[in-house]
Amino acid sequence: MSAPARPRPVLAGDWLYRPFLQAPGTPQVLCFPHAGGDVASFAGLAAAVWPTLELWAIRLPGRAAGSRCRCPRGSRSWSRT
Repeated sequence: MSAPARPRPVLAGDWLYRPFLQAPGTPQVLCFPHAGGDVASFAGLAAAVWPTLELWAIRLPGRAAGSRCRCPRGSRSWSRT
């Protein structure tokens, strides 16, 4: 019997990346990339925990995959100039 085929990556809006879509009810892990990192850094982890866990990665603005994402409204007030 062959192993089930891995699903293709899914973008959930501008901010969330799901490397492997899972069935509803699968436990989920939310991951934030390291400073300067991108969601691609979680590819190996997502493959290792599939199909036991569903990994969601946050696509931060200014990173490779999230470079066109706009910051949330009001986020300028979070930083000091």
